[in-house]
Amino acid sequence: MASHWSLPATRALTAYLMLAVANLVAIAVGASLLSNWTQWLLMPILTIAFVALARGATGLDPRLRTATLAALGFSWLGDLLPHLAPDSVAFLVMVGCFLLAQVAYIVGFLPTGVAASWSPRDPSLPCMPWCSSRSSPPARAALDRCWGRSSSTASP
Repeated sequence: MASHWSLPATRALTAYLMLAVANLVAIAVGASLLSNWTQWLLMPILTIAFVALARGATGLDPRLRTATLAALGFSWLGDLLPHLAPDSVAFLVMVGCFLLAQVAYIVGFLPTGVAASWSPRDPSLPCMPWCSSRSSPPARAALDRCWGRSSSTASP
C-alpha cells in the first residue's frame, strides 16, 4: 500500500527529525540553551506535520484528530511551562500537562459510544481500580502491594 504524503507533511516531518537530532546532540554535549529551544520547538513542528498528514487522510475520526491536536498542545505545554514556573512546582506543572495529554489521547481512542456517554463525574470512576483488580491476578497482586495488603488476605 503506497502512501502519498504531501510536500508540506514531508517537509514538516523532515524538520521534526532534524530538530529531534539537534535536541539529542545538544543534550549529549550539554548545550542547555540549545537543548531547551529545540525541545520547545519539537511539538509545534510535529503538530504542523500532523495537520498536514491529517488533511490528506480519509476516514480519520474528527474526534481523534481533535484529541491528538489537544494532546500535542498539552505535550508542548509540558515541555515549555516547567521552565517558566518556579522550581518548587515545575515538576508538578510538567506532570500535570503530560497527564492532560494522556487523557486527551485516551478520549480520542475511546470507542465512539463510550466517549459520547462517559463523563468525568461518572460514579463508576472510583470503582475502576477495584474492577481492574478483580479482572487479573497480577493486577490484584500489584494493587494489594500498593495498599499494603498481602495477597492471601485480599478478598477475591
